[in-house]
Amino acid sequence: MKKELVIKIVWVAILIVVALISNFVISPKASSVEFHQKTIESLDNKKLTAMGITTAASVAALTIDAIPGDFTTPIASQVAEIGTYLLIVVGAIMLEKMLLTLTGSLTFSIIIPIACALFIIYIFLENIKLRDIAIRIAAFGLVIFFIIPFSVKITDKIEADYKDTIQYAQNIDVVVEEKAESGNWFDNLVENTKNSVNNVIEKLKQILNKFIDAVAILIITTCVMPILMFMFVLWVVKFMFGVTFDLSKIKGKKESVVDKK
Repeated sequence: MKKELVIKIVWVAILIVVALISNFVISPKASSVEFHQKTIESLDNKKLTAMGITTAASVAALTIDAIPGDFTTPIASQVAEIGTYLLIVVGAIMLEKMLLTLTGSLTFSIIIPIACALFIIYIFLENIKLRDIAIRIAAFGLVIFFIIPFSVKITDKIEADYKDTIQYAQNIDVVVEEKAESGNWFDNLVENTKNSVNNVIEKLKQILNKFIDAVAILIITTCVMPILMFMFVLWVVKFMFGVTFDLSKIKGKKESVVDKK
């Protein structure tokens, strides 16, 4: 009996130490900017890329709109609207940066200590449900802490695969400005307009398609992927907590009540 009590006291002491270390040692580091420096740098690079493409789209839209004739106006308008979608991208990036430090504080200052407290109660009450809940809460806290860095690494890999497309869209403004300053680009476009309007439209569509491809990649990596990862977390929570609703059992109970009547 004394041996079991000593073992329980030792476990309680260990859990208290874990909770204190989690709250006062790990939490300040896990919620600091320095700890997430690489991830934040990656998010900042994504933000700069989005802003660069926004600038390029604005310059391209003004240049396309300056071409003689009204047939380029619809394409210029579509290029100008790209900046609106990129604002969503920038907003998603800022949200990820805020959650990055917030989840560190939430996990190690609140979730892990709560899990330790539930485990201590389990030790004395020997209620298996409390033990399972404590383990699942701790696992959930670690999942939400690592989800954003893991998502950023995946998106970095996707952007690396489509690096040429993004850089092309980001540097279109430089190419357009150089050609516009030389005057040859406008002269050629005017000449093409006289000879074949379709040729000019085709060139402008190629520029628009490059912008659309780049924006689509950014939306996927900054908006869609975090949502998919969040859905994955929900699935993990459902898996860990075993939240299921068996309607067949409810139906069976209703039928049994009717049979008894």
